[in-house]
Amino acid sequence: DDSNQVAGLAFGGLYGGIALSALAGTVSGNTFTGTANYSYPGNGRPHTFYAPVSGTYSNTASGVTFDGQFNTNDNQEVVTFSTVGCRAN
Repeated sequence: DDSNQVAGLAFGGLYGGIALSALAGTVSGNTFTGTANYSYPGNGRPHTFYAPVSGTYSNTASGVTFDGQFNTNDNQEVVTFSTVGCRAN
């Protein structure tokens, strides 16, 4: 948005047993910092966790690119993600 806040939801399959469901943070220049909300589905009710996210962002005439990563809370895995989209404004 106009104050450089970024938020989004992710839908789709599991990546190594982890489901990324939400992402929020701030863009400063080409750097993103924020928080990821993810879960391990497991048996019954999923266990939800929050982790700090770092990444890069660019918004050019050809579109938006966003790449990031976070460590799971138990530091067993590094989750990376990438997305492209249309230019917002």
